[in-house]
Amino acid sequence: MAQRALAKKIGYPILAAALIAFFFWQERRTDPMWLGRDKSFWYETLYLAFVLGMGVPVLIKWRRSRYFTIRTISCMASQLVWGYLVIYFILPLSWTTVTYPGGRSSLTPFAQNLWPLEIYGLVVPRYFGFPPVVAGWFVYVVATSLVLMPVLVLRFGRAYCSWFCACGNLAETAGDPFRTQAPKGTRWVRFEWVISAFVLFAILATVFLAFNLPGQKVWQEGWGFWVKFIFSSVIGLGLYPLLGNRPWCRYFCPWAGLFGALGKLGKAGIAANNNCMGCGLCNKHCDMGIDIRRNALRGEITKTTSCVYCGACVAVCPRNVLRVL
Repeated sequence: MAQRALAKKIGYPILAAALIAFFFWQERRTDPMWLGRDKSFWYETLYLAFVLGMGVPVLIKWRRSRYFTIRTISCMASQLVWGYLVIYFILPLSWTTVTYPGGRSSLTPFAQNLWPLEIYGLVVPRYFGFPPVVAGWFVYVVATSLVLMPVLVLRFGRAYCSWFCACGNLAETAGDPFRTQAPKGTRWVRFEWVISAFVLFAILATVFLAFNLPGQKVWQEGWGFWVKFIFSSVIGLGLYPLLGNRPWCRYFCPWAGLFGALGKLGKAGIAANNNCMGCGLCNKHCDMGIDIRRNALRGEITKTTSCVYCGACVAVCPRNVLRVL
């Protein structure tokens, strides 16, 4: 307990400040290279270090939960493989010598940043032509973003957010000490509708970039500074102590807003037997502020558009009432 409290007071501010500062440096540095590597390489290296480093204490803390252990390992492995090794060492998917409009000097595709989480995913041919490497990346984004991900959401809900997503990988490792800080209550649930504005922004920005419409620089800067820096980094990461470890995933992520609703139509859910005693530990540890206890008391399945199936509610239940479908 003392170690976790120390991590909250000292370790986390250092982590948040370092990542936010590194992100701002990456976005604003005009030279695409630093020490012989793409500037995004150094940001992703630091990001990976925090996911892996903070993932170890999470594995120790939740070691009694098989589901939680496997899921945490998945976060660490996906960040290492898809978010780092594949992009920078295995496949030639980094174009660092091409300048494109909007003030940024390079575009490095990130295998986990699918459209609409990354608005440039569907418009890269406009900036780089259509050589084989660009064509391969474009096909990958279309297939995963518009075909594979909706199908997976229909079966597994938003489990992607806690098993593979880069934002979720950090939230489930470095953000784990703040899991219980997630805002609860109907007022905060109603506020989740703000995510629709970010979905609309992502769609409009993509259209303006794809068809080279007037004012697209405004959309580029709005996306890069306001969405990715302010809402994703400063608020999404910097406010873990106040809003829990998932304010970005819950209120602002356009991917979650666009595809999350499909989860309610699928099979995924949190099932409950009839042994709930109403202790409320499931609600306390839910990082999306879901009222799981209400359905558990009735022995009913909890199905919402916001659940990311992290497994915390299942792991903390003293009577083994809950299970992930």
